[in-house]
Amino acid sequence: GSENEKDARNEEMPPIYHVLGNHCRLISMDVLSSVLHVKPDGWYYSFSPHPGWKMIVLNLAEIWPGAVDAAVKDEAKDWDQAAVRCNTDEGLKAMGNGVASQEQIAWFERELEKAKVQGEYVVVFGHFPLYDGASPASHRCMNYAEVLAKFDLYEDIIVAYINGHDHRGAYGRRKKVHHVTISGMVEATKDTNAYAMIYCGKD
Repeated sequence: GSENEKDARNEEMPPIYHVLGNHCRLISMDVLSSVLHVKPDGWYYSFSPHPGWKMIVLNLAEIWPGAVDAAVKDEAKDWDQAAVRCNTDEGLKAMGNGVASQEQIAWFERELEKAKVQGEYVVVFGHFPLYDGASPASHRCMNYAEVLAKFDLYEDIIVAYINGHDHRGAYGRRKKVHHVTISGMVEATKDTNAYAMIYCGKD
């Protein structure tokens, strides 16, 4: 079709929001930022798709020693410090899952406080699971306890946490918050689609 037709199709496309995962980090952050048009410091963020609702996207692969460019910011050192700080058990440490920095967790709390003041409900997204009722414990973000501590402070406004990583998918409810592990696309059977739609209501 013509360029105008292409532009029209692009205008009809909904916005795309990226959630960084460990496999993404097998590509350098510079390349990811360039290809996906994300600012280097824009991998955790929030947006409001509808009045009264706030989406918060966490980067739980922010610190990951397995990243192709982990040495740039000495992520192995930060990862080790997080393991000590969180008194992480050896089983979870052996999995080498990602970590959210303390700076990001502080930002997360500020975003939750803003939502509370503005009377908004919140849905949180991240790659790694946080709750072992919605995934094997070994799949969780390594400093899951630090992140969940913020959930507990704002459980009256956080509706759900949506994550991936465990390709099989699962669901669990921790206190008032729904934890949903989305099945991996590689699990989709032939002749089926691999996506999910979420409907949010007042109740």
